[in-house]
Amino acid sequence: MALAIVLVALMLVGALAGLAVSAARRDRHEATIGLRSVRALGAAEAGLSSALAGWPASVAATLAPGSFVRLDPVAVTATDSFTLSIARLAGELYLVRSEGRAGAARRELAQVVRLHSPALLPRSALGALGPVRLDSARLAGGDSTPAGWGVWCEAPGPAVAGLRLPDAMSLTTAPGCAGLGCVTGAPPLATDTTLAARRAEFLAAFDSAAARANRVVSGDVAPASLTDSAGRCAIGVATNWGEPDSSGSACAGWLPVVLAPGDLRITGGRGQGVLLVRGDLELAGGAEFVGSVVVLGTLRMAASGGRIMGGALAFGGADIAAGAIVRSACAAARTGAAAAPPRRLPGGWAELD
Repeated sequence: MALAIVLVALMLVGALAGLAVSAARRDRHEATIGLRSVRALGAAEAGLSSALAGWPASVAATLAPGSFVRLDPVAVTATDSFTLSIARLAGELYLVRSEGRAGAARRELAQVVRLHSPALLPRSALGALGPVRLDSARLAGGDSTPAGWGVWCEAPGPAVAGLRLPDAMSLTTAPGCAGLGCVTGAPPLATDTTLAARRAEFLAAFDSAAARANRVVSGDVAPASLTDSAGRCAIGVATNWGEPDSSGSACAGWLPVVLAPGDLRITGGRGQGVLLVRGDLELAGGAEFVGSVVVLGTLRMAASGGRIMGGALAFGGADIAAGAIVRSACAAARTGAAAAPPRRLPGGWAELD
């Protein structure tokens, strides 16, 4: 009897020990899963922070409303990583999704962001705070869409002023623009006394955009898009300012913020983005630029002409012998977004199932 009781007790103790070991293993497994889930959430949060700190402007700029792109995974540690997906909702509104992985664990977060472009330009094809002289020029305030940009642009909006000045007396026209026939818009010429009062606002926007410059140039340049041997846009080449004439080009999404610390002369070629000049700017040889142009000195277009599509602001005035400045709200907004940091919309992030 005693031996039987001892054997039964040993069996019970063994069973209880087995249950304890099994429970410990289960708890350890659940703890491991929980830890991996926490690490996956941390990786997803790191992805959102990365998207906001280093906004992929050249990627986002290629997205049409309703489309998205999935970027390559980025390692956080040897075992953890995140993968970003960016979708353009409408205008400058984007949805960023970050999928964090830690081993087999997966967590996904989403955040809606908006690009806040600095107010670089007044509502006109050309705005000037100094004297303006027009000859064989064309200033068009009607909203236009650059060729090949229909995938990114909504329908054109209403026309704005072709030329906006604080004082109409600062305007001089040569025979090529007799009767102000070279200026169109609604109205063709707008006298805006608030321009001078907004000088500090425009300068602050200039400095904000200049702080995000990824090109610093000077002297004479002739920009042209360029691809590398793998067919990718060669953004490291100083004279590559993107390709504004083709949505299918590898450089269609390259919208650089170009800063000239002094005078700049563009002698032919074409580019896109935001062009900021602290001195004088001259366009010659049929040079073309699509986007926002801000000149703290004088804007000049030589007899060989040039073309700006988007909008321009010249603090020191303008002397347009030939060429054209055509208003494009889409071009100004899309390229201006390249100089805009993304901001979270209120509400923070949300976790997806």
